[in-house]
Amino acid sequence: MVKRRGASSRGIESSVDSGRGEPVEREVGYEGGPRDTTLLRSYESHVAQRLWTGEDRGTLKVITHGRKLKRPEDDYIRDIIDDSGLGPLIEGTHSMVDRSLISTFTDRWHRETSSFHLLVGEMTITLDDVSTLLHLPVTGRLFSLPAFSREDAKQLLVSALQVSPADAISETEITRGAYVRLSWLRDVYKSNIESQNLNAAARAYLLHLVGCTIFADKSATAVRVTYLELFGDLRTVGKIAWGAVALAYLYEQLNDSSCHNTRQLAGYTTLLQAWILEHFPYIMYL
Repeated sequence: MVKRRGASSRGIESSVDSGRGEPVEREVGYEGGPRDTTLLRSYESHVAQRLWTGEDRGTLKVITHGRKLKRPEDDYIRDIIDDSGLGPLIEGTHSMVDRSLISTFTDRWHRETSSFHLLVGEMTITLDDVSTLLHLPVTGRLFSLPAFSREDAKQLLVSALQVSPADAISETEITRGAYVRLSWLRDVYKSNIESQNLNAAARAYLLHLVGCTIFADKSATAVRVTYLELFGDLRTVGKIAWGAVALAYLYEQLNDSSCHNTRQLAGYTTLLQAWILEHFPYIMYL
């Protein structure tokens, strides 16, 4: 039996048919990768498969907004943030992350197992890690949010943030969808503070906070308006399992960024870097 690499980098096994005595070839997996393809079914598009064939996508662009976060000065809003369970995100978010370190681990993530495949075996980020490293609540209410149209977004922005319909329409036209810019939210927050619309200011602050952290997306500038629904009743925000939400969203982003044609990683990258340094403390000295 002879094994070689096929045109698609799949391993080719050559053998002789015992009945007819003729050579037979069949694909048996990937060179340098899994021989059994029944588990890692998306390996064909994985970055590791392309690295084996000499295609290096380079270091990922890693989304982080740590420098944009400041604790509110108003006592009323500070109390709302503390009661929400999201307070640790303000001081705990890294202002900078190590792109090479995060890229290295992302290259080893596999969506089918939701884990990093390392030389020491498989490892993954758990809810216990989230609770220990971030101090976010990992028990509580979960949620599923609907897709929003621009009209839906406009109505919610007007009612929740006390902006004018014209301002809401203008912003969704700029973002070309049911999104708002993080910079726009900062302006809305300041405006509501000045006019003493403190509940609206708190909602703007919270949407900006999650848009900079656990719901950071690849745009690096905007956040979905649909998340604003979570802050409609400010008294119930603290009942959400924010730690579980942050972990689930990061898993989705890692799934996407482990594909060879993706060049960015979004989600709460502070969680990923903190986990790496917690479990591999000597890596910073390499």
